[in-house]
Amino acid sequence: MAETKPFDPTAHTVAQVNEYLETAEPSEVERVLAAEADAEARKGILEGPHAAQDEPEQPAPQAETTTKGLAFHEAAKAVTVAETGFIGESPERERTGLADKGLSQQSILNG
Repeated sequence: MAETKPFDPTAHTVAQVNEYLETAEPSEVERVLAAEADAEARKGILEGPHAAQDEPEQPAPQAETTTKGLAFHEAAKAVTVAETGFIGESPERERTGLADKGLSQQSILNG
């Protein structure tokens, strides 16, 4: 019985290689793409429908409000209200007011 040789992409057209890859096992697809990259490196194969796909981009995680973040915000608001008598000052004003008092987020969270 004759020994079967592995598929050689360089002996076939781009269309033939892509057709072969259509039904090939993932490990065979990898092997054929590597063989093509080492030989002719034809874009129609290496960037074609069976090319290794990059991981899809994951959406950026949504910012979560943490308990410590809320504690700091509430403490900053309390300091601002105490010094100005106004509620709803801007976050920049709140941060500035805390800095003027020598307070930091860490000192507020640590009590």
